[in-house]
Amino acid sequence: MKLFKTTLCLLLSLTLFLPLLPEAQGDGGNRYEDTYFAENDWESLLEELFLRYEVDPSRVAVGYCNTVTGEEHFHQPDKYMIGASIYKVPLNMAFAEKVAQGELSWETPLPDYPYEYMMEESLIYSNNALSGTLMIQLGGSYRGFLNAIAPYLGVDVETVDLQYYNERYTARQYVTCLKTLCTEPERFPRIIETMQQAEPNNYFKYREQRFDIAHKYGYWIENGILNLNDVGIAYTDDPIVLVVLTSGVPYALDFMTEYCTLMCEYTQYHTAQRKAADAAALAEAKTLLENTPIFPALRFQPVAEAPAEPEEPSRSPLPLLLTGGLGVLSLALVFLLRRRRFLVWGCAGLLLVSLGCSLWLLLTTPGILPVRPEGDPQESVRRFFAATIDADYAGACSLLAGYSSLGLEEESADPREEALRQAMLTSYDYRLIGPCTAEKLRARQTLEFSRLDPASLEQEARRLAGEELEKLAQSRPRNEIYGEDGKVLPAVLAEATDLAANLALKNADTHRSSLDLEVQLEYREDRWLLLPDEALLRALGKE
Repeated sequence: MKLFKTTLCLLLSLTLFLPLLPEAQGDGGNRYEDTYFAENDWESLLEELFLRYEVDPSRVAVGYCNTVTGEEHFHQPDKYMIGASIYKVPLNMAFAEKVAQGELSWETPLPDYPYEYMMEESLIYSNNALSGTLMIQLGGSYRGFLNAIAPYLGVDVETVDLQYYNERYTARQYVTCLKTLCTEPERFPRIIETMQQAEPNNYFKYREQRFDIAHKYGYWIENGILNLNDVGIAYTDDPIVLVVLTSGVPYALDFMTEYCTLMCEYTQYHTAQRKAADAAALAEAKTLLENTPIFPALRFQPVAEAPAEPEEPSRSPLPLLLTGGLGVLSLALVFLLRRRRFLVWGCAGLLLVSLGCSLWLLLTTPGILPVRPEGDPQESVRRFFAATIDADYAGACSLLAGYSSLGLEEESADPREEALRQAMLTSYDYRLIGPCTAEKLRARQTLEFSRLDPASLEQEARRLAGEELEKLAQSRPRNEIYGEDGKVLPAVLAEATDLAANLALKNADTHRSSLDLEVQLEYREDRWLLLPDEALLRALGKE
């Protein structure tokens, strides 16, 4: 009978430890099906966890924050509870920030031990004596210490509840603290790495071994009631902040470690869902960028001169009068004298009249007398393109027949269009090919003309826009990239487009095209002028 009772007591004792046995350790895989998270929100999950572990919700304060998406959930967020050793997190954050700012070094004695040693003792081993020394070093008193760490907890010391000064803290305060630590680790060097060494197989980490967890536990027995806490950062795909503060909860350790596992899998599930949705939204946005013009089309509009009204040449009547007078005189002599010899003179007079009229027409009709062109037509070609490249458009137009403007002078009010215009104008270059061929008043010069290729630049800019969009999505918080509808924000698309346009323009010289042109010239007004055909105007950029 005694053996039976002993065995029965042993079996009953073992049942008390069943929640702590390797059943809870798992095989490293997921404990929960995806459908569990698809069918339940955060509040429902926590409520089910309370029921499973027979936890009185009034004795627990819980916090959760996804540091990537900003998703936050709380149960009793502002209820003050005994924090125990969790204060050592903001305490050491204050000293680590001084190290980062150069006010302190890891070797600085405070006062008997270097800070590095004291930090490890405080965060890993929860050394109360050395932590108390750090508190006095930081604030001069307990109240001064609490005032010093208040900014990390989001506490306004002017309005904070007086429970704050009685070793009580809230879940919201420690979510704020750990969120700052997680998102700004450079401000607090080595704090996270040190917290990861604490209790590697207990509290949050008792069951959850799949993810790195930086945590600080705390326990305190007051009036026979166990206050067991853990606060930390679990490095799931989206790092999350977890806070559990308990008071008088029978299975507090099992509850908090299961809460950690539940939240890790909850986060992994929603992270996968979000990443899939974000990837689809990003792909949609990139497709939109690929099909949306980045640079406006340049349209240089040359201005043709109004054709001048033809002027009647001024004809002097003197040659006609002289020859006509001689002819009339000769005929009069023929008729008056009626002699043969005067007949010869009369015919000569008529011939003279004809020659005089011809001479009069020859001298007074433009273009009948042959003109001998002067100057080198090739030099006019050089001067025209040199003036165009130097932005001397008035000088270029002076060498152009029939146009008063090339349309290159007009600036655009659109900054991107103006940047493209400037890139186009500064890209002009040319090379003469062979000698100039001249025939009478006409000449031809072959040349190779090169400039920016807007189509190639546009294609490159659209490619870069997709790359810049991805960089923005990877470097910024999700809520700065995606709107409530899950789509990429228009402002982000505009920013990616601006970045792409600037990058493309920076390397605009790699996007050039060249073509062979045959420039026609004509000798007018005592000089060689270029005849602007459609090929020349389009080469300069006319649409």
